[in-house]
Amino acid sequence: MIFTRKAQFSPARKQIYFLVIGFVMTMILFGAFFMMNKFRNDLTKYPDELKGSLIYKRFVNNPTCLAYQETESKRVFTNTIDMSKFNEARIQSCYNLSEEHDYDEYNFKMVLYNTQKSLKTNNYYNRTHYTGYYDVLIYDQGNITKDQLILYVQKEI
Repeated sequence: MIFTRKAQFSPARKQIYFLVIGFVMTMILFGAFFMMNKFRNDLTKYPDELKGSLIYKRFVNNPTCLAYQETESKRVFTNTIDMSKFNEARIQSCYNLSEEHDYDEYNFKMVLYNTQKSLKTNNYYNRTHYTGYYDVLIYDQGNITKDQLILYVQKEI
């Protein structure tokens, strides 16, 4: 190191020193900012399967969709599918998508394992992103049986 008479850095080296320290401190601040931002995004991120599962709940717990509702008491039986409602027209009216952006949304194919009946939304093109397995009850003309609903979810094309 080159010192002057007062045991200080020479003016040229002092400027280089502060330039390097300023650059390093700026990089440290940017790095800390980006790490905190990534941590916040990872903390608030939810999996795609959650949205598909919530839409499934809409199908089996809503009497205007597929859920069984007792006529006298108007009680809705959760996770119970009324087979008289298990048709294409009902699924299209229950899960109505805009025609311009329906390929960007979640589309489904539902298969009842034991009864071997299936439904799909209008833009399901057999490109499954994930599959959900749900235990449901089936109401069919006064009889209630247990079945498994297999839900094939297509996120977007």
